[in-house]
Amino acid sequence: MDITILEPFHTGSHQQWAEGLKKYSSHDITILSMKGRHWKWRMHGGAVHLARQFVEEIKFTDLVLASDMLDLSVFRSLTGKEFPDLTTAVYFHENQLTYPWSPTDSDKELQRDNHYAFINYS
Repeated sequence: MDITILEPFHTGSHQQWAEGLKKYSSHDITILSMKGRHWKWRMHGGAVHLARQFVEEIKFTDLVLASDMLDLSVFRSLTGKEFPDLTTAVYFHENQLTYPWSPTDSDKELQRDNHYAFINYS
């Protein structure tokens, strides 16, 4: 099976998960990733960047396996023309609904405290 992993936050445990799966799997795995920084931007814009890269570089895959840091609905909307029957799955390494807020994060004060959870949900 040919699997493409999409990881817009490729560092730390996210990187270990993707690279470990590739190393120990009997499947052919390609990892499309972005540097692990600016996690909020990765959740907002990572799908746009990785969709463009996916269309340019991937000719065939049996499965797209996205991490929870990717807005899969946006990715699918941007790749649907070229890959209308693409099989996708999401691996939730964690989720933004139950992940504890940092005391230094201003999003909660700005009433954006559920936005990233809705990206995970959609």
